[in-house]
Amino acid sequence: MARAISKVTWVIILIVLVAVAGSGIYILTQPKVTQPEGPTEEPPEEEPTPDFGISSSPSSLSIPQDNSGAVTVTVTSENGFNSTVSLSLLDAPLGVFAALNTTSLTPPADGNASSDLTLRVFPSATTGNFTLTVTGESESHSHSCTILLDVKPPASPLTYSGFRTVGHHGQPPDYWVNVAEQLASEVPNTTPGGVWIVGQIWSEPLGTCALYFPSSETYPNVWFDVIDRNEACLTAFDEKGVKVWLQVEPGFADVDLLIDLVLERYGHHPCVIGFGIDLEWYWSAPYETAPVTDADVQRWSKKIKLYNPNYKLYLAHWLKAVMPPTIRQDVVYIDDGQNVASLDSLLYYFKDWGEHFSQADVGYQVGYESDRGWWSSLENPPRDIGLTFTQNIPNTRAIYWVEDGIRELFPPPNPWT
Repeated sequence: MARAISKVTWVIILIVLVAVAGSGIYILTQPKVTQPEGPTEEPPEEEPTPDFGISSSPSSLSIPQDNSGAVTVTVTSENGFNSTVSLSLLDAPLGVFAALNTTSLTPPADGNASSDLTLRVFPSATTGNFTLTVTGESESHSHSCTILLDVKPPASPLTYSGFRTVGHHGQPPDYWVNVAEQLASEVPNTTPGGVWIVGQIWSEPLGTCALYFPSSETYPNVWFDVIDRNEACLTAFDEKGVKVWLQVEPGFADVDLLIDLVLERYGHHPCVIGFGIDLEWYWSAPYETAPVTDADVQRWSKKIKLYNPNYKLYLAHWLKAVMPPTIRQDVVYIDDGQNVASLDSLLYYFKDWGEHFSQADVGYQVGYESDRGWWSSLENPPRDIGLTFTQNIPNTRAIYWVEDGIRELFPPPNPWT
């Protein structure tokens, strides 16, 4: 039987081991065996979080007092985001009306959605630089973009000299460009312009508005031409800087509909400055003019500004009673009266018109056959009539010669149709 080792023996062994270590003799121990490293597993990649971005185009713009501008705000989906984003606008300065046409956007996954921001700078707005912030918020994210707005003093109002015509009458575009340029050259500080009638009253059936361009659609009291009779001249006006109103004679046709039909077709032309209505042919019954209300003008003006915030409305008649009673903003009031005895008589009536609409821009149509006896005897009819109006009626913004006078002053190269 083995004998147990006593405590004394363990003490002697320990002393010997210590002594050996102190003398430089080392006891070898078995090295630690390590297992070779195998391939490590990468942690799984996290799925990208759906999110959105927000931007504006343009990101900066200058708007004079008493003018408008527009910005497109776009929400862009990132990583499949397709939730609703609520838009809000901050920091619009006093005197600036700012409105988004929609405040809720839902972009398709990896696509985008947009809202139009209209900025209306009133005359009371302070000039200077301002930063507007548009913020988009979803349930889990919030992002913003900024728009730099430079409010400038009001631009000097333009006065237009030019023509009023129902289409081209068989004349080439350069004829009408030349007419506008020559008429403007005779009256200092005026710009070549015109009234281009794209829709005329028709008698079959009575009260139909005949639009001089084609369409595959049909509408009540609207007739369409088989060809476009306006595009070539409007393109020439774009190139030469001639500014025109697109005018209609509505009859019984719905004016709101006519605005859409005309501006959807021609609103892309830079030459277009607004939409005109000859109220002599705005009927409540055959040959009876329907008085225009403030509500009518507000609705029409709002509609045309959807196509361009700088468009104005042009209303023509010789009776003040058919015009809207109080609305003056963004409307040009045209007196197309005729059959007077002299230039002094015409000035008397037109000056009264200008004073009645003193808070608005006014204009005049001249050169009618009924007045030919006196205007054809003037030394220089465009200059003499133009200066008489601009020097005596301070809010004059338009002087347009009608076809009777145009044919005499500017003999056409082709037969007049």
